[in-house]
Amino acid sequence: MRIKTLLISPCSISNPKLDEALTVLIGSLPLLTALTFLSINAIDNATIFGTLLQAFYSSSIMRTLQRLNLMGHVGTFAALMENSPHERSFESLMELSLHLKDYQDTNRSIDDPNIHSLTRFFLSLGPTLQLLKIDNTSMFNLSPLFNTLSQQGSPAFFPNLNSFFLATEAVEPYALHRFLLPHYINLQHFQLKVNDPEAMDAWLNEFANSDSQVRSLQTLKIFISTQAGAFALRALIKRTSSTLSSLVIIGQYFWTHEEATQMIYALAPAEATQMDLRSLQISIAHLSVPFLDLLAGKIPQLEKLVLCIDQVVGSNEVCLLSSHFHFS
Repeated sequence: MRIKTLLISPCSISNPKLDEALTVLIGSLPLLTALTFLSINAIDNATIFGTLLQAFYSSSIMRTLQRLNLMGHVGTFAALMENSPHERSFESLMELSLHLKDYQDTNRSIDDPNIHSLTRFFLSLGPTLQLLKIDNTSMFNLSPLFNTLSQQGSPAFFPNLNSFFLATEAVEPYALHRFLLPHYINLQHFQLKVNDPEAMDAWLNEFANSDSQVRSLQTLKIFISTQAGAFALRALIKRTSSTLSSLVIIGQYFWTHEEATQMIYALAPAEATQMDLRSLQISIAHLSVPFLDLLAGKIPQLEKLVLCIDQVVGSNEVCLLSSHFHFS
């Protein structure tokens, strides 16, 4: 069979037909020689996860798989590692997306030992990984994972990593920064949302106070919720302005006119000889004609502009805005 993509999302209710379907699927695995993308949703039926993974590990799929998408609880990875016969099982994996959810028992400690199973899972990945996406809505602190990965032998645990997307409740800023430090230089796409404002600001400060080189970044999407975070973000923008094609700043913080102006100057410094920015999204406290004039003058190549606005300065300026700019 020439099937390249396989999506598995078992129902939450025990069903004899589900067992029959799994038996057929497992028996068909030797035929899936062209499979490159596997997605398993184990949120509603974690009990079959181990069975599935044992079958996949015993086939050649894990050695040829290029994209893997796993959705489940952190404890699910204990079953995954129990069925892993090799230290490095994903020899060709290029893209990994993890969606970590909470247990129904929300009183579990963030120090649950299952986090070590998740770490072991990451240690089983090969150096081929180019994209890593983690969407963590659980109460687990991912800091032990990043600490372990940054303590391995080579400076960059994933030397080919060019895309990193992380959304999490909390993480120790230094642990995240230490993991990313050797990867910054190759990153082309970067998204970061930490729901703890203090942790988010602390990571931005770690970056601002370091000599991190970010030479290839093309797209940046980042969550800002405080004035301190907005100030620290400018250091990241200054170091990436020559390569950025898309900047998305989301969050609950509305930039003042002065702050937004300084951000535009960081994006388009006077000494800049080349700018690739085509798309910009930002939340501003006040929209005014002078701000849009500044955008048009400093970033004339801009093709997409998304503004979240608290208020428009001067009702008489609304007509001017509509006559000079088209908002779609």
